[in-house]
Amino acid sequence: DAGETLQKTQLDKVERRGQTEAELKEAEAISAKAGGRTAAELEEAEGFRKLYTIMDERVVVLQKMWRGYRVRLARWREEKRKRDAVEAAARAERAGKLITAFNEALASKDKDKIRITAQTCLDDSSLQAAQSQYVSVMLQRFERQQQEAKYKATLTEALQAGTRDGVRKASELLLQAERASLLSPEDIKRFKADVTEAAGEIQRAESERELITCVREGNVAELTELLRRAKAD
Repeated sequence: DAGETLQKTQLDKVERRGQTEAELKEAEAISAKAGGRTAAELEEAEGFRKLYTIMDERVVVLQKMWRGYRVRLARWREEKRKRDAVEAAARAERAGKLITAFNEALASKDKDKIRITAQTCLDDSSLQAAQSQYVSVMLQRFERQQQEAKYKATLTEALQAGTRDGVRKASELLLQAERASLLSPEDIKRFKADVTEAAGEIQRAESERELITCVREGNVAELTELLRRAKAD
């Protein structure tokens, strides 16, 4: 029954098509005489109205999408800010522990421990630039102190030998240290005085031995020369 009713309705529309077109032409003529729009203009206007409706609907959809994007972006930024804050706090805590361990190593004066701890700090990305610079400066200062201590010990050992070779070696080491700024000006001055004193003591000891030898051997001429030189000195 429903199918027959639908078919009858469609047939009615087809039968009335001519009448409908005639009525439209009559209405178009009346509208044209009154200064209105033609059927084509009305159809064009209807097309524009539908187009504007579609565009308005799409604009609404785009606005909703844009608002949703901004909400998601704001949520993502907030989550990232919280993650970054947690990571920064963890890095700061780790950096603090590394600096503390390095300071403890410096206080222990253990050479191997200081170097290993310093390298661990410099290799770790948790440290800030200022902290890395602090570790580098303190490590350089420690290495310089170690080098100074080594040079001082070698110089002292050479001078304590009490020989000309020892004094010569001490003089060469002192010259190297002065050229390379391995020792402070005060230490350079002090060791120069020690070298001069050691050389003088060796010279006096050698002169005394020569004098004793001349007396024992009865070498008057050489004894006289030694006494003359000692008086001149």
